[in-house]
Amino acid sequence: MKTFKFLILMLVAACGLTSCDDLLKDDEPNFNDYYAMTITGCERVGSVLIVDFTVKNISKKDEQNFNLSSLKTYDNLGNSYTWVDNGETYVAFGEGDYSNNRTTSIRSGETIRGSFKITNFDPTNSATRIELAFNCKSPVHGFSGGVSSKNIPVTDHRVMSNGIQTNDRRLDYTMRQISYDENGNCIVAFSLKNNTGKELKNLKLGSCRTLDNFGNYYAFWSTGISFDGENFSRDKTTNVPVDGTIDIFIKIDDFDENAYALNASIGIESSNVVFNDNTIRLLNISLN
Repeated sequence: MKTFKFLILMLVAACGLTSCDDLLKDDEPNFNDYYAMTITGCERVGSVLIVDFTVKNISKKDEQNFNLSSLKTYDNLGNSYTWVDNGETYVAFGEGDYSNNRTTSIRSGETIRGSFKITNFDPTNSATRIELAFNCKSPVHGFSGGVSSKNIPVTDHRVMSNGIQTNDRRLDYTMRQISYDENGNCIVAFSLKNNTGKELKNLKLGSCRTLDNFGNYYAFWSTGISFDGENFSRDKTTNVPVDGTIDIFIKIDDFDENAYALNASIGIESSNVVFNDNTIRLLNISLN
């Protein structure tokens, strides 16, 4: 009996230092207690995989420092994409830059958009599903923990042959024609349509590399770029208005006259728009 009374006194003393409610709690705070994340898309674009998502703040508190970091991706083939692997996972909020660590604000009841970008994703083009894992910090809730989303299906609408593979879902490319000038140089003409919803400022194309069907390689110093079919140079910069279209010409010097197909890659960037991928790919373009 004395022993029982002693235990009761010890419990009361403990409750004086730490609330009895805390002693009874055995569950940790959970991401889903404060936020609702929805995966809205998972699509291959060029050499990368873009996973779109929304996050809604379902708590009653505004968060000024909502942070996602420690990003990892795994595909159903057993490949992982982290900073120690060939590919890496990045995150962006809205239309901002991608990074492996991003912070933004999110008010109570607000829904924000974002996307993950996985680089060098599955060169075999065989992966059909992925799992995402990341860490979330929400200081206003005292939360810091791991979050994962599994069994996300991968969609792939890319041009894979005899066409142009876009570097961004908001840019449309159309082949125009293949011709040869009086010096035997091959000229590839195609157009770019700007569907980003804003002017493309300082749109730069450069670092063009070409390979013909015989395996002949044409480096960037033997390739010119133009927006008017004249005045070729190794790189070109222009602005493209909202919903505007520009013509692009690629001139490949000393091109093999017997070649009947080519592949090419062209670097692309803009000062005010972050593209999904930074390479335009011309794939198995027929020269007939």
